[in-house]
Amino acid sequence: MSRGSDRVSRDGFAQARGELERWRRGSGRGRRIPEGLWKAAVELAREHGVSKTALRLGLDYYGLKKRVAAATKKPTGGDGRGAGFVEIPAWRPVSVPECVLELEHPRGVRLRIELQGPARTELLEPLVRALWSGAR
Repeated sequence: MSRGSDRVSRDGFAQARGELERWRRGSGRGRRIPEGLWKAAVELAREHGVSKTALRLGLDYYGLKKRVAAATKKPTGGDGRGAGFVEIPAWRPVSVPECVLELEHPRGVRLRIELQGPARTELLEPLVRALWSGAR
């Protein structure tokens, strides 16, 4: 980092710290920090990191981290509101594939199952469990 950019960052911290201190002296306890001061802190945190900024400005680390994350999120839609409803056309297979399952138990029991149609996945697991448990 060059000396010039180091001076600018110190000036940025000094300016933000001064504004926060003025606000803290002038406002009553328990009041929220104004958005303008948070925006300045977020910009400093983007450049120098959340931990360093929170420490130098005397801010809550997690509050600042949350604001930095919210400020860096990119909108997903063209209008900035994100996607509402996206229609996905139903998938229809061109042909119904065949399913063949061959099992062989170490005790020598063999099982071959041939299924076709959409119900094959619903039938396969309970059928295999029932037959396999009976082979013991």
